[in-house]
Amino acid sequence: MQVTIKYGPGNQLTRTLDPGAVMGDIIHDENIRAVLGFGDNVEPRVDGEVVRSASHPLRSGDTISLVTKAHSKNA
Repeated sequence: MQVTIKYGPGNQLTRTLDPGAVMGDIIHDENIRAVLGFGDNVEPRVDGEVVRSASHPLRSGDTISLVTKAHSKNA
């Protein structure tokens, strides 16, 4: 199955994944991280919806956007 992964303006790639792939396969893949240039502080979204679990299943044709999380300070 193929998915599109986006991070930042103009940075995207299409990747072929095995059936049963989950979000964790994307956010922990060192090759994808190196190509797109993201670190640990990202919030994944699939077709615009925030994904809170690394076990979220992916489907062929999904568009995955990785958005840098806002920093917060605890008082």
